[in-house]
Amino acid sequence: MRPAGFSPPRRTASRLALLAVLVCAGLAATPGAGYAAERLTAARPADGAALATAPTEVVLTFSRAPDRQLSHISVRDSAGQEVGSGEPARSGADGLRVEVSIRSPGDYTVAYHVVLDNGSDVTGALRFSSGTGIPPAPMGKAESARVTAGGHAHGVDPIGATLLLVDLAVVVFVGVLLLRRRPG
Repeated sequence: MRPAGFSPPRRTASRLALLAVLVCAGLAATPGAGYAAERLTAARPADGAALATAPTEVVLTFSRAPDRQLSHISVRDSAGQEVGSGEPARSGADGLRVEVSIRSPGDYTVAYHVVLDNGSDVTGALRFSSGTGIPPAPMGKAESARVTAGGHAHGVDPIGATLLLVDLAVVVFVGVLLLRRRPG
C-alpha cells in the first residue's frame, strides 16, 4: 500500500508535461488576443476615389492609436515611383498622415504597415486616382499581397524573445524529466 499523497514518478512526469504544454499554449495565445478587431477605419482619399485635383496628403485613421516610429506608409504612382515625402506624422489621436507630391494624372497606391499602441499591426493597400476622371483600376489579391509585403523590417521584440526563451527552457526541462529514467 502506498502512503497518501504518493505519486509514481511516471505520473508526476506526465502531470508536469501536461502543465508545461498548457503554460506554453497560454503564453503563445496571449499576445494575439483581441487583435482581430484592429483595422483601418477611414482613409483620405478614400479607397477607389476619383479625385479631380491631386491631394497634398494621405491620412489613415485606425481603430487604435498607431505607433508612429514603427509604422510605414508608402504612396506610389502606377510606375512604382514614391510620391510620399518622409515619415508618417500624427493626425489626431488614431491617425497618421504622409505628405504627397503628385504632379501628373494617374492611379496611385497607398500601402501601409502600421503598428498600433497595443502591439498589433494592420497592413493593407488602397488606391485612388487623380486628374483622370475615372476610378483607379482595382487591385488583385496577388498585387495587394506584393504591395503590402513591402521592403521594410522591424527589430526583435525583447519581450517576445524573452518569452520564447522561457518557453524553450520549459520544454527542455520537461523533456529531460520525461527522458530521465529512475533506477528500478
